[in-house]
Amino acid sequence: MPLKKKPESKPKETARKTPAKATTNGKTEEKFDNAKGNGKSRARTIDLKDKSIRSVPKTFFGKDMKDGDTKRVFILSEFKMTYAHTVDRKYYECLSTFNDNGTLKKRAICCERTGTSPDKRYGCIVLVYDTDKDGKLRTEKPQDITFSIEIWSLNQQKLDAIAKLSDEWELSEHDLLVTMNDSNFKNMSIVAAKDAKVEKSGLRERVEEAYATYEFKDAGRFIARKTTEEQYEELLPVVEED
Repeated sequence: MPLKKKPESKPKETARKTPAKATTNGKTEEKFDNAKGNGKSRARTIDLKDKSIRSVPKTFFGKDMKDGDTKRVFILSEFKMTYAHTVDRKYYECLSTFNDNGTLKKRAICCERTGTSPDKRYGCIVLVYDTDKDGKLRTEKPQDITFSIEIWSLNQQKLDAIAKLSDEWELSEHDLLVTMNDSNFKNMSIVAAKDAKVEKSGLRERVEEAYATYEFKDAGRFIARKTTEEQYEELLPVVEED
């Protein structure tokens, strides 16, 4: 069954997507709001000022995937972006400051020592269904579907792939099927599923109950490690020439 495409005509006010846009280096980045769509109640996005919410998910999506594995996910939150440097295959938060358009405002020790500009890293909270290695649910009964709430950390390329899908499909109405194409997490294929299983009667309520315990305010530290100048001194020591 093919996916239902968006209508060519301008969507109704109640059915529109509500992206928050920020332009960097001439490119538009979108934070996708899955909480609204066609006037229906959706799994809510996170209120960044809600102090009653307790924690960030500790599990990273994709870490247990092997080559050829497919996972089925649903995006629950907006995307959060942070600038990061890669040191020994680990991501560390950049300490430099940037203007609203993404240009460098003040260079910090991390950019000086690496000699490079930081990369953009993104993250969002996702619902990960319990599926087999091909991304198929182990049961279609809503009361028996199991899931986890995880953080998905991704680079610009993967965000662009999701943004492209959002131009064609309403992501508030579709799960994503994510296939791992290599064990280094560099090559994932992302396609829209024909529906969103979270909308099954009874399942959405369980997901919202589980999701209500999380926030995304400090999730940047899970996208890239928070690092001080002193720690960068140790990570990136100056090598004196003889």
